[in-house]
Amino acid sequence: MKLCISVPRCTFTNRSEAPEVFPRGQGQFKCMCALDGSSLPVVGITSAVFGLEREIQHMPSGGCLCGAIRYQIQGDLAPIEICHCSQCRRAQGTPFASNIPIRSERFTLVQGSESLTVYASSPGKERLFCRHCGSPVISRRTGVPDWVRVRAGTLDAPVPARPRAHFHVASKADWWDIEDDLPRYAERD
Repeated sequence: MKLCISVPRCTFTNRSEAPEVFPRGQGQFKCMCALDGSSLPVVGITSAVFGLEREIQHMPSGGCLCGAIRYQIQGDLAPIEICHCSQCRRAQGTPFASNIPIRSERFTLVQGSESLTVYASSPGKERLFCRHCGSPVISRRTGVPDWVRVRAGTLDAPVPARPRAHFHVASKADWWDIEDDLPRYAERD
């Protein structure tokens, strides 16, 4: 095992060599601070221990409030879409939902499938949440099975994605003012 100084509570496993000799995108990175302690595939590897100053990156991951549900996303995150429609507002209990569209094959539920509950909020639209803590995790449309929308607030930090636009602003909460310069769309583009 090799200690990673860049992420002090983490260790490299699955190789006897120093981390810098791993081919990019191979090996396993075990994050000791992860809720389930599972090994995650490495996207980029480095270690300050060996005088390297490259950044350690692993697949974006997240989960629900109680930790029963955990997921991973393979690849880069798309920009965050802010939805102000009345259904998203009610489902989140907030003035908007922060969603990241992800191709279904890039989203992997690594823990808690038995805790995931599906609610059909409208014909063809499903919202999946934790049956224990109520955290919304993803939504999906039955007519578009290749995509899910991950709730950005369930991602583990750091989250490199940033908001790109506001959607359904025609039905936004009347008590919430949008004060940024992002594009605004009355409905969905």
